[in-house]
Formats: sequence, C-alpha cells, structure tokens
Amino acid sequence: MNGVIDRFEGSVAVVEFDGNNRKNINLTDLPAGIKEGDVVVLNDGKWQLDQNQTARLKAEIDILARDVFE
Repeated sequence: MNGVIDRFEGSVAVVEFDGNNRKNINLTDLPAGIKEGDVVVLNDGKWQLDQNQTARLKAEIDILARDVFE
C-alpha cells in the first residue's frame, strides 16, 4: 500500500492513497524525518519511506510546474 504525505495535523499525518482516499496515520507509526510529498509504503505492518518513488514523484511535479510557468 503506497501513499503520499499530504499534510500534518497535530500528531497525525494525512496520507493520500489513490486520489481522494485519505487516512490519518499517527506520526509515531511513520519514519522519522518524513515531509509533505514523501511517498510511504506499508511493508509487513510497518510504514517505510520509499525514496525512489518520492524522487520520481518530485521530478514529475517539477516538470509539470516548469510547463505551467513557461
């Protein structure tokens, strides 16, 4: 299960899955140092940062933003 950190609200992160499906996850259950826009994946009951997917997603967003402002 992959999700993107949408935002933080107090002691939880709002994680977006498949478009508009969102879930609140306690920060204590997530890896330390996560940021908005990071991709997390649930492996064996533990949330982990997916650095490759995070980098890919950020690159896609950078391309879209560049196209908008050109």
